Amino acid sequence: SLHDALPIYETVGKKIRQGQMMKIPYLAVIGEKEIKNKTLTIRSRESKELKEISVEKFLETIKDIIKNH
Repeated sequence: SLHDALPIYETVGKKIRQGQMMKIPYLAVIGEKEIKNKTLTIRSRESKELKEISVEKFLETIKDIIKNH
């Protein structure tokens, strides 16, 4: 399972590297800041930049990607 692949005790950096190796298209970071702000910090495999966005905006983006592919 994904939880087994990315154990909770590992650092965020290590989880991101593992996600890259698994070719996961989007990685979401949800920490205390994101919970407080009701956002996600997203890293896409293509851009490799971290971007903080609302949960709603992320869901809209994913729905558009699915719809257009």
